[in-house]
Amino acid sequence: MYQVEASVAQYKTITTNNYLCPMNLENKDIDNQVNEPELASYALINGLGLINKALPDLRKICSRYHVERLDLFGSALKGPFSKKSDIDFLVKFTPVPLEDYFENFINFKISLEKLLGRKVDLIEKQTLKNSYLIESIENDHLKVYGK
Repeated sequence: MYQVEASVAQYKTITTNNYLCPMNLENKDIDNQVNEPELASYALINGLGLINKALPDLRKICSRYHVERLDLFGSALKGPFSKKSDIDFLVKFTPVPLEDYFENFINFKISLEKLLGRKVDLIEKQTLKNSYLIESIENDHLKVYGK
């Protein structure tokens, strides 16, 4: 296994090819120009490889379920990430009628789990009470969808 040392601050959205990628890979075409050790370490250290693969469909799902913003955090971003790891997202929805909120939330979660093939934890910022968790998410997150 290859190991990469990278802080979350080194990640950004690559808008030219719609990949989320460590900055050291930003000028490379992920499919053709990244050598195998780099690609292997990139995929193993976090869940970005999985997210990148699903990104077009993930964005369609976000649009369908009234997501204003979706941020990745936790082990899928920082590692260690394994086949058993879940994927943690911080989600902000556009306003929906209260009577539709629960169904929208659950259907969004189920759609993400089907797309990504693993358990998904969805957290809304306003529901967070633990100051340590709030600070941790604020310091280490990556926007996947929205503004």
